[in-house]
Amino acid sequence: MCVACASMRRSFKIKVNQKKSPRRISSRSQAFFVFVTVFFYVSVIRLKIRMRFSEYQRLPETMGTKIKYLSSLRGPLNLERSTFKYPFDILSIGSSIQLGLLHAQASTFGHNTLVGYFVAATENDDANPWCAGDLSLNKVVEKLSVCKMRWKENSRNPLMSAFRKNIARKQWLEKKKNPVGWYCAQSRPPLALAKLLRHYRLSYEKNGEKSLPLYLLLIDDDTYIDMGILHQYLFSFSKKVRLDNEVSPHEPVVYAGCRIRWPIHEVNFTFPYGGHGLFFSRGALLRLIQPLFCNFSAVGYEKEACRRFDDESSGLSEEISLFRPGMSVGDLMGEYSASRQNCLHSDWNTGYFINFYNVSKHATADGTWFTENERMKDVKEARLHSLGSSELYNVRNPSGNCVHEGNTKCPPGSIVCHRLTAEDMVRKHSTS
Repeated sequence: MCVACASMRRSFKIKVNQKKSPRRISSRSQAFFVFVTVFFYVSVIRLKIRMRFSEYQRLPETMGTKIKYLSSLRGPLNLERSTFKYPFDILSIGSSIQLGLLHAQASTFGHNTLVGYFVAATENDDANPWCAGDLSLNKVVEKLSVCKMRWKENSRNPLMSAFRKNIARKQWLEKKKNPVGWYCAQSRPPLALAKLLRHYRLSYEKNGEKSLPLYLLLIDDDTYIDMGILHQYLFSFSKKVRLDNEVSPHEPVVYAGCRIRWPIHEVNFTFPYGGHGLFFSRGALLRLIQPLFCNFSAVGYEKEACRRFDDESSGLSEEISLFRPGMSVGDLMGEYSASRQNCLHSDWNTGYFINFYNVSKHATADGTWFTENERMKDVKEARLHSLGSSELYNVRNPSGNCVHEGNTKCPPGSIVCHRLTAEDMVRKHSTS
């Protein structure tokens, strides 16, 4: 009995003390572990980005300023306007990671009594607010390559051919501090403009023309505007001040703070230098918000705009398939800008819709390059005017506001200055 017990004890001790051989982890398990770990960290990073982007929503609407965020606007914008009573609205395109610039604008020239609404747009107004976290540089290059191939199929179209040759290349993108962020921001100006136009449309339907600003300023967040000088320029009837003095805000006119002209041997196309702003008259805003049905009863501007759908040989034409009866030009611009088809630089985008949808009246005599033998009088898409004879055709010889880049090149009396810091804006405003 005892012998048997002792044998059992020894056997039990051997089993207890015996070390288990380590189990091998399969390659499939290792891959799964790596995937779960990477997914966890990516999710945390994206969550932090989303929290960062949504921080501005918790900021007060006013911080000693008149700033309003586009994504927080609801319904019509009810203000009664006149030449000296809130004639201007400002839409500034910024980013939630550099709100200091937007608040510097709103607390300086945006706080001027001539300004009705100062509206700020950020990533939250994009079609995909998390674009910068979802894409990589290689994915951006791949998207742009798809557009190049699509445009190559329409090589006979001069505008598509010009866009294809000048679309952002990988080597150019790599030189930017944040190439993916830059790419994601390209749809923001036209999308933000389209969103604000919907509020204007509601205001117009409820209160008529008097609720629309006499001019809407579309600018970047590092742009400074001298509102007093701008007001004097746009509302002066002195021929010494400007050549096209007959233009009133009730006429459809869009000014570029600095107008860029594509090389004339490639294509007849002008577009704004976004940083120097776009200035939409009330007449132009009315065209942008007008519903289009494009049927046999179309008259006036509706008939004019609908002709675009019958001429697919010129222009871009990719947006035509997105049109639905009842949409306005502003709606169509927003729809195209949010679509996968859009690969345009933001300035090309706004310039295209202004010129090809006749948002602005013809610009053959605005005191700049057009007056040279009226070379553009027969180009129906020549619609973008320049503010203060400001044009960039030869990079070495810019004129007007196009010269005003940076604080050192922004002398007193400048209407528009670009690439200013928040400190530059405060300093300039205090001395003006």
